[in-house]
Amino acid sequence: MQEEQVKAQETKATKGKPDEGGEPIFPDGPSKKQVDEWKSRYGSIYMTDVDDEIFIWRTITRVEYKEIIKIKDADPMYREERMVEKCVLWPEQYNFTSMSHGKAGTPSLLAEHIMNKSGFSEVTSQKL
Repeated sequence: MQEEQVKAQETKATKGKPDEGGEPIFPDGPSKKQVDEWKSRYGSIYMTDVDDEIFIWRTITRVEYKEIIKIKDADPMYREERMVEKCVLWPEQYNFTSMSHGKAGTPSLLAEHIMNKSGFSEVTSQKL
């Protein structure tokens, strides 16, 4: 899915107005304190807005990625859904049921962003 087709704006999750830790970072969202706890636990976390639905997520580790790849007889979409289920921090409890009732492309778009920030994006190398 091309980014021009979907409004998806990716930013660091802590961008925005700082608060005392208890106020949500966006309406009905997690608090800055919760975001800071996630950052302490996972390192960098990210926020992606997909058609006015906000997701906060983390990158996937190599061990987690290998576990998903090892799932026998799993098609690519199933693997994407497992990755998204593992890495999405907000909305809480974003799982297979949530994905199946949401927009069809959202899990694939999020999986693409997760993969890119997890080191699966093209890098520029220099010839020596």
